[in-house]
Amino acid sequence: MTLGNLWQMVDRKRQVLMLAGTAMVLAGVVLAMSGFRGGADPFSSISSILPMAGGLIVFTTAPLGSRERVRMFRDWRLHPLGSKVLALSGLAMIVVYSVLWFGDVGGLRSPLSGFTGPYLGLTFAVLGWSILLMSIAVERRRITVGQAQPPSKGLA
Repeated sequence: MTLGNLWQMVDRKRQVLMLAGTAMVLAGVVLAMSGFRGGADPFSSISSILPMAGGLIVFTTAPLGSRERVRMFRDWRLHPLGSKVLALSGLAMIVVYSVLWFGDVGGLRSPLSGFTGPYLGLTFAVLGWSILLMSIAVERRRITVGQAQPPSKGLA
């Protein structure tokens, strides 16, 4: 089961939303890294809002309407390697952000002070992609076992 095979099982609308959200996250991260900081107008905070919006699009679009629950830890050995790497990376990013946030609240100046939006957007995008891959793999196993019919136009 390769990532390409899993990606073909996703319907077109979900593919477009996942790719658009990822593009928004990457554009926001590039803007933040290039030092784009605006003034007082509302559109100046686009380097912070853009990746957060993209990450939330990816995170909320990812779960499939499957009859089978995705058991992340119980079925760990059955999930594809790519989804495991993304899930562990997302969880590590949440832990690092939490530690730096508590340090920032405690008066320490963290390196993420100006990059909260891009960092959280990237974290949501990584977790969204891992959720998508795990849920597709669960559906693929159901089809292989014969408990479900393969979809004609992708999973909705």
